[in-house]
Amino acid sequence: MDVFFDMEYTQEFEKHGRSFENIARYTCSKQMFSKCEAVEDLNVDGKPCGKRTNVFWVQFAVGKFIDYFR
Repeated sequence: MDVFFDMEYTQEFEKHGRSFENIARYTCSKQMFSKCEAVEDLNVDGKPCGKRTNVFWVQFAVGKFIDYFR
């Protein structure tokens, strides 16, 4: 299985003085099994690949992303 992902971060919260903490607010992933390589449209879900596009928003986006693939 191949997984492609992108994470968008924000620096809203001041940590110490002038430094700010990077927090992932959005994570998007697309997955593809070798059996599904012939299907060009990644928005098409179904057998055997299941759901191919996943979006995780707001708090704990990275944790939700990791938990999904466990």
